Amino acid sequence: MSSYWIYGLHVVQAALNNQKRVVEELVFLEKINTNLNIPINTKVIIKNKKFFNSIINKDENSSGHQGIAAKIKPLEKINLKDIVKNDNLNTILALDQICDPRNIGSIIRSCIAFNVNHLIIESGSTNFRTNTIHKASSGYIEKISIIEVSNINNAILELQKKNFFIYGMDSHSGKELNKIDFLKKKLILLGSEAKGLRKNVTSKCDQLIKIKTTKESESLNVANATTVMLYEIYNQSFNKSPTDQNNL
Repeated sequence: MSSYWIYGLHVVQAALNNQKRVVEELVFLEKINTNLNIPINTKVIIKNKKFFNSIINKDENSSGHQGIAAKIKPLEKINLKDIVKNDNLNTILALDQICDPRNIGSIIRSCIAFNVNHLIIESGSTNFRTNTIHKASSGYIEKISIIEVSNINNAILELQKKNFFIYGMDSHSGKELNKIDFLKKKLILLGSEAKGLRKNVTSKCDQLIKIKTTKESESLNVANATTVMLYEIYNQSFNKSPTDQNNL
């Protein structure tokens, strides 16, 4: 798998802190930041602004690199069947045709904030080898297990065999979020903003959920909806036993 560049202080430090991430090169502008946690065998180089301008995304501020970049390798792929062997695994989030790396980055950030550590996506649905998703997640992409599957419907069936209850977010139908008493072992499905969940995915859900909003708002941005939903699930855990709180 080909390496790629990430940049920005928080993004790079998160990669350096991830023991599973291979950092091939660490590049600084002008001087080395000795306050960073740099592994002993990491190659460290000083380069000029021309280099940083060559790797930065065209739609980002030219100073967004903060004078630091890292060339990293993609993480090894995670198999869903290996993940579900963990008896303590209770909450998984899955994205159905959500492609925008900024939305996905924000979703990852909310997952980590509310103790959800596994995310399922369909292979090829988005490009994870870009700084955009690292930046949007504020580096939290290093803390979540991303499980790429060839077919999300097959993943749902696999989880149903393991007694996972399947919840699907649908802004137009279903039970209101604040009236749901979430079961312990659960998969939460989110669809694209344009089309929502596909019909063949919706048909496999045990429960559809909607977030009640004002009449002036038809729906929320998918990343914002994720935050609201995960907060509700996380909040429910405080009314349960300490064991349940730890295994949300």
